[in-house]
Amino acid sequence: MSTDPPFRLSILSAKRSHNLAQMRQELASLCDKKSEFLRAQKRASLFVDSRRIGAPSVMNEFSTVFKKAYSLPLEDVDEQRKMIEDVVKESIVIEWPRTFPGVYSDQAETELDFAPLIHRARNVVKCRTSHPTMRVKIYAISESNEISCPQVIETFYRASLVKLSAETPESKFRQVAGKMILTQREGIAATKSAEQSGAVMNSEGKLLCSQARFSEMRSSSHAQLLIFANQLNEQNVRTTSLKYENGFLCATFPEMGVTLNSMVDRRQLSTRYAIQVEVHINIDNRIIVIHSLISHPFLIAITNDQTEPLLQSIFWNRLLNCDQHDSYESSPDKSHLPWGTLRQALRAFIKSQIPQARFLTDYELRHIQTMLLLPRVLRCGSPNDLHLLEINLFGSVGNQQRDLHEEMKRLRNRLLSEPIVDSFLVDRKEFINEKCISVLDMSTELEHTTWQWLHKSCEMIQDVGHKLCPSPVCDKKSSKTKKQMAASEDYQTVISLFNKRFITFCSTLKAGVSFGYVERNSAMLMRFCDENVGHFSICYGLENGKPKLGSISAEQVKDFKQGLPEMLIDEHYPSKYHSLIKMSMEDCEDNSPTVAVRKTEIFHNYKTERRTVESVSIMDDETNRVDVLSGALLARQSPSPPQNMIQPHVFDISSFAHNNTHIAQTIFPLLHSLSGNLDISSLLKNFNSSSNQTEEDADDNDANLSDTSGEDAPTSSVASLLQSKEDHKDDIHNETGNIAQLLLQQYQ
Repeated sequence: MSTDPPFRLSILSAKRSHNLAQMRQELASLCDKKSEFLRAQKRASLFVDSRRIGAPSVMNEFSTVFKKAYSLPLEDVDEQRKMIEDVVKESIVIEWPRTFPGVYSDQAETELDFAPLIHRARNVVKCRTSHPTMRVKIYAISESNEISCPQVIETFYRASLVKLSAETPESKFRQVAGKMILTQREGIAATKSAEQSGAVMNSEGKLLCSQARFSEMRSSSHAQLLIFANQLNEQNVRTTSLKYENGFLCATFPEMGVTLNSMVDRRQLSTRYAIQVEVHINIDNRIIVIHSLISHPFLIAITNDQTEPLLQSIFWNRLLNCDQHDSYESSPDKSHLPWGTLRQALRAFIKSQIPQARFLTDYELRHIQTMLLLPRVLRCGSPNDLHLLEINLFGSVGNQQRDLHEEMKRLRNRLLSEPIVDSFLVDRKEFINEKCISVLDMSTELEHTTWQWLHKSCEMIQDVGHKLCPSPVCDKKSSKTKKQMAASEDYQTVISLFNKRFITFCSTLKAGVSFGYVERNSAMLMRFCDENVGHFSICYGLENGKPKLGSISAEQVKDFKQGLPEMLIDEHYPSKYHSLIKMSMEDCEDNSPTVAVRKTEIFHNYKTERRTVESVSIMDDETNRVDVLSGALLARQSPSPPQNMIQPHVFDISSFAHNNTHIAQTIFPLLHSLSGNLDISSLLKNFNSSSNQTEEDADDNDANLSDTSGEDAPTSSVASLLQSKEDHKDDIHNETGNIAQLLLQQYQ
């Protein structure tokens, strides 16, 4: 039975329409997955480890869809071209590659997609610090599909800095906010990075990148090939070969800097900016794809002191996936965030600002959750309110106490020891605006919020200028080998002390428990003080079962010439404790969670620059000489006086006997037995009688003796006799008299 030809055509047309509808549906589903990808990419600025560049993702599927669209049997060429264009446009994304150490256990360093939240404004090309690198990647064009799919002949990229506004979301109405520059790191050749990427800057402050297939460049003239550069009137363009990264076509703009045009924009910290990229693609000289896209919003800082308010204004929005700076009072639904999302951001908060730093541990996060939620606990007016809050926090109620204050204390201890459920909603005001309450007395309102405390601690870890932990002083004039230079540069910084967990965010109660695993009388523990923002808290063991601690500000530590090492090693009281506690990575039940490491091992290349007290040491017995700063007793090392300055010593035996009666009663009988020339008994009799009287009676008695007898007191005659024997000892031949003199001199 024959089939009518028109009927066949209708069936074939229906199949083609069905295939086209399937492709459209598949592309729409893929675009929905892409939205989740972009949301995760945006949060990666705070979570850090959300997306690893080069790892399989939903974006890899665009190359498969592109291949299907090209091989789709369609009679309508325009429909096929439109399908291919849509696939290519949707596959273009902007990545921000940045290397982070210590993210994955299987890699020492990992390249992550880390969109910056804050850009630093730059006016000069030469710089010492790193700047963000932007990569525009086209996932539909892959190296593996070059043979089976149409080839890309030329690509052209143009990036500009624009200001975002809720009133003008369309790209053609976006206002150019400033200029972009390609910075050059000191020590790197100026042309090296540009030659590899092909990126250049035009006179208007826009970045350009032109790429083409080398085979086409050999067969065509350069002017005929660069159709996009000619159409856009871009003259100074450096064309390179097509660049692929992880198998996909891309363009890289390394070390980008931005400069604002308007002084008004510099003062408005809430203004959102973005990089707008225009992409032009020539596919097989038959399909021209032109697409414009913008990066995730970011802020621009002019000075370093703007970092904290800028980060505060974008932190909560980025976690909510909200780009605009909305009013939280008018949008209550945007003021709450699940604890699970906030916990991930807090875990990586330090690392997101300092890539070399570590993630926070579980016990550090529990300390932060206690600081954050303790005011809500204290606002409960009855045990029922507390129990309802506890159920929302943990899903259950622990052992109840009768007293309300004891119940609050029990809930505080549970917050310090257990994580709360991820679904618990945290208000933005609790984290950003509300003052903290002391975790210990649960009543004193502190001067800072949880956000301020966390950000200030981050600044202490970053230690700009290395004033908290300066590099050791070395003799730069002396010639050293590379090995010696490397050893001299191996010194502790606040980042390394934090990474090695010699300084942590642990609570006071956790610090007290840690001393149960070490020698408590010789070890000390350092942490970031939660009661005084910008302070270090130092715990010197336990006293009567309680932690003995104090705090010192970072500014005080900076006053020491050698910073923390000098304070810990040279200062009087810290120097009594020879070890520093190293906290564990996580809570351990089987193994000891803490260890004590000697400070000389931690700061192995530290050399004190303190000088000893430069003063004359006197050999007197009337004072005790100590070091003015430490209180240490000084050694007596006084040189002997010259011989011509030695004066004969006159022994006042009357004063000696009056003040030392018991000694006189012991010594003088011995002298009496040895010396026949001294009337010791009469002398002792006078001393005994005078010692039993008051000073006033003794003076009157001496006066009476002088008036009646007209002779000197016996003590004077004895003293003169002894002095006479001292001066004329060569004439004395009595052996017992010499022995008495020697004993008396020895006593003196």
